[in-house]
Amino acid sequence: ACYTPGVGEGHQWGGEATLWDYAVNASFRGAECPCGARLHIVSRAFGRGKKKKERAMSVEGSFVCTQFAAPVDPRFQGIDLETGVMPPT
Repeated sequence: ACYTPGVGEGHQWGGEATLWDYAVNASFRGAECPCGARLHIVSRAFGRGKKKKERAMSVEGSFVCTQFAAPVDPRFQGIDLETGVMPPT
């Protein structure tokens, strides 16, 4: 599958859930848009005691939504559009 960093343009992402990737036979955290695109969310713990979290987003499927022209979901504000990385919390 081809992944593009970021959260896409115009998508109406559903709630975050555990989805299944049949190509690699593994589950992942993500969200789906009714147009068929899926958002892969990868998180990484780092720092002393692994207390800081960094999340990276990438889109599987069409980066620009073919059905909607929704503004960016407030849950994904602050994500770097080039890398798809959310600043650590």
